[in-house]
Amino acid sequence: MARKLERNDAYMFYVQDMKEIPEISELLKVPEKTLYRWKQEDVHAGKDWDKDREAFRATPTANANKMLQTSVARLGKLLDEIQAGNKLDAQEVYALKALYEMAERLTKGQHMYPYILAFTKEFTEFMDAEDPELLQQIIPHLSRFGEEMNKKYRKR
Repeated sequence: MARKLERNDAYMFYVQDMKEIPEISELLKVPEKTLYRWKQEDVHAGKDWDKDREAFRATPTANANKMLQTSVARLGKLLDEIQAGNKLDAQEVYALKALYEMAERLTKGQHMYPYILAFTKEFTEFMDAEDPELLQQIIPHLSRFGEEMNKKYRKR
């Protein structure tokens, strides 16, 4: 079941985040050969990663994702400033808010899916460190949750 989540994540990294196979391999700790195999198997099953990636590039969501990625990087810097006890730059906070709002307008509410994926990945990593046995019990539920969120928030 964990592989199903990794396969979905690999697809999303490739299509929506425009990451290349070697980088995805490093992120997910999955061998490159496995990723290439999944990609090829999906083509035979009617899910072409390359065509989906090209189609995604032409959507407002692609631009929104770039803005969200920028927002996440800027948010990380703001959190570092907070943890260091430094005063926040009001212009940076405003810019972050503006980026997020622009991305939200571009996606018209579809912005939830990348956050759901990110949360699921973070939660899985947290549970793996905290209670690996419990994680093994909930992985089947996470897989089904991912499928439901895919149906609800992604347009195919």
